Amino acid sequence: MRSRFDKELAQLNSELINMGTLIEEAIQNAVGALVNQNVEQAHRAVDFDVDVDQKEKDIENICYKLLLHQQPVAGDLRLITAALKMVSDMERIGDQAADISELTIAMSQKPYIKNLEHIRSMAKETMIMLVKSIGKTRFLDERVENFAKKFTEDLLVLDQKDLDLSNVAEEARQYIAAILTGVVIRHFVEAIAFERGHSLDVRRYMWQMEY
Repeated sequence: MRSRFDKELAQLNSELINMGTLIEEAIQNAVGALVNQNVEQAHRAVDFDVDVDQKEKDIENICYKLLLHQQPVAGDLRLITAALKMVSDMERIGDQAADISELTIAMSQKPYIKNLEHIRSMAKETMIMLVKSIGKTRFLDERVENFAKKFTEDLLVLDQKDLDLSNVAEEARQYIAAILTGVVIRHFVEAIAFERGHSLDVRRYMWQMEY
């Protein structure tokens, strides 16, 4: 029974990697098409969105079958619920890449009035914060880290392996690490709010205007 469950988990991991690869290609095609006004590349990014949507459905089906048939607990349950959350976020990224590409196609009949190479510069200067877990999803975090390095020069990695959890039972470490990381992130964003003079309790746009 457990061996079958492990095979299904391996399939889930494989499908997540495949979907991540689709997303990587969609982003690269969308940005490249926009900057270079490449219609063919833009169409490829739009086509990727169909594959991304189907991959999301496939992964969701795997997760629901695992939840219904295997009734996982602890780390296995966390991996499956994390997968459900990740595919939703990745699908949305695919949608945004397709939207950018559709705009590129719509604007393809006229030359840009300004070179868009600064978009790549903006991406490189955009800060990305990544939390690398010590649980079963760490291999996905490492994949994200490698991907992020292609687009930004300002990557902050919070690696839970750096936490001293030697006095914590091994089976509980990934959960304690998640709690401690949450505290660190909260202090970090509060420090940013202080430096910028804008409280996190005050909304700039959300609930302030119609959009």
